[in-house]
Amino acid sequence: MNRERRADKIPIFTFGATIPRMANLIAIVKQLEAERDRLDKAIRALKGVEHRAGIKGKRRTVSMTARRRMAAAQRARWAKVKAGKK
Repeated sequence: MNRERRADKIPIFTFGATIPRMANLIAIVKQLEAERDRLDKAIRALKGVEHRAGIKGKRRTVSMTARRRMAAAQRARWAKVKAGKK
């Protein structure tokens, strides 16, 4: 066990470990809180993106005549493909 006193360490007599002085602990806690705040901000930003991505816009309605034109155009495309295979 190390019983020597250093300026920045206080000896602890369990397993020879030492802990920083209280001023260092306060600085460490402040750094950890700042890191936590930064991570919380990043998480909120990512959740905002997720939320916006999940919102669906208003669905467009297509008239019956437009649907018939689209169906006819698709049938013509398929007929062209099938004619090319023969």
